Amino acid sequence: RLHHDSFLLDNDNNNNNKQYTTSNKQQESGNSRLRLLESQRSSCSPTHFMKSGDKMAQRISRPNRTLARHQQHQQHQQSKKAISALPILGMLVLAATLIRTSQMYNFDMGSQSMATEADDSVAILPDLDESSSQQSKQAAAAAHGGDDGNEAPSRLLTEAGVDVSDPELYAAHDLHGDSSTATVMGLATGYSRGTYERFVGSLRKTGYKGHIILGVAPDISESTLQYLRYRNVTTKVLKWVDCTYDVNLGKSDLLQEKGTCAYPYTDIKSRWSRFPLQRDWLEECASCTGPVLVMDVRDSVFQRDPFGPGSPVVKGLQVFEEHKNQTTEHWLTNWPIKECKNVRYKKTMLCSGTTIGTRAAMIKYLEVMYAEMQAWIKQKKCRFEIHGDDQSIHNHLFYSGQLPFATPIPNREGIVHTVGFEAAKLWNAKKKRLMKRQNMTERHAAQAPYDGASGERWLGEQFKLIDDEGYITDFDGSRSRVVHQFDRFGTPFQRWLQEHGFGSDPIPRAATRV
Repeated sequence: RLHHDSFLLDNDNNNNNKQYTTSNKQQESGNSRLRLLESQRSSCSPTHFMKSGDKMAQRISRPNRTLARHQQHQQHQQSKKAISALPILGMLVLAATLIRTSQMYNFDMGSQSMATEADDSVAILPDLDESSSQQSKQAAAAAHGGDDGNEAPSRLLTEAGVDVSDPELYAAHDLHGDSSTATVMGLATGYSRGTYERFVGSLRKTGYKGHIILGVAPDISESTLQYLRYRNVTTKVLKWVDCTYDVNLGKSDLLQEKGTCAYPYTDIKSRWSRFPLQRDWLEECASCTGPVLVMDVRDSVFQRDPFGPGSPVVKGLQVFEEHKNQTTEHWLTNWPIKECKNVRYKKTMLCSGTTIGTRAAMIKYLEVMYAEMQAWIKQKKCRFEIHGDDQSIHNHLFYSGQLPFATPIPNREGIVHTVGFEAAKLWNAKKKRLMKRQNMTERHAAQAPYDGASGERWLGEQFKLIDDEGYITDFDGSRSRVVHQFDRFGTPFQRWLQEHGFGSDPIPRAATRV
């Protein structure tokens, strides 16, 4: 399990252990089945920058050549016996066939899929060295139309057949600190009003002036809708329907939303539906012309305007790395990708819970994710009854070079700071120490302050994660704009959030009268 799984809020922990079955009343039961759409996600934390991570297509050239040599060798051995019995004309035909086979397996970015799948062996993709890094940059330049920009761009297709060669996907957008055209989107079903107030309220309090689009459950309360209208949030009410994909293809009946899908995307699992749904919502919003942040709602809070003054230029797509010690060898990515694609990666984990991009890049990313999900769900070997396998797909797409317009952003160095990995480590260590040394119960150890906590500092200075006023910081000491998976810090930080107005955002009486 992920290190931080045991540190989710009590309500989420209780839900994790429940089993759900399909009900005949889809609208009524769908909400409870989908309460964990966001809470069941992988960990994400700080890391170092990955060289040439924005153009990854060349990562798979060496494994392709290895596979080609292996397959050519097998064909050669099988042909040797037949060759001795054939006339000269037959040998010439076989030789031409072998040459054609060899050419067919050469990697060609203009015509071949950018992902690789081994047949009988697992291909472990190596780290990029300087030469392959340069090749990757050249390949990316070719996608833009060559070094001089005058040539026609090569046509790049993902494994599922999505074209990612449009030069607009690689363009940059600088808001110059004005967030009025930006967009923040999320799927937020089954939450209390307090969750909405913390997420939306903290975002608006930073001075963010852009769009907020949230997918909500059909049974959302009127008071919550009133609050969201007050905060100028566009709500998209989901509709639960029967799934059309083969729900019996899986290995068991334990999947909580099995048989229940979000309309109109009945061909994929409901917790995956946020990807095509958010694509549709973004395309429907004509005024959403600036950069876009799609993210988890329940465990995120804002400390500064994500696209406000001083925010970095957004170029193409930005994918966010986790802690350097959290790699794709983790079971959440290693197992599903190996089972489905027969390939493994030893790379820094990317978190699928937060992604940023220009409008064009985000729409394309969501399209690529949906297409890949459609491909996975049709195959039994790619069907996993787990929470968080969208992160498996997210990492596979990037590290197989199918998102050439994406750049990996080091944690604590970009717009999003995902604290999950480090926070869970600190939380777990604190509890174990207090339970062992002071004979505390787990409950009391969880509520106890961290070492070095004093005044506004809810976490000791030695950890170098917060400033003197208690705000979580980036590596340069500035306050993080977006804090993801804050709940892994447990009670001490949640108490600080409440005391500093992050936990509530009441509607003024004047606004309610209007």
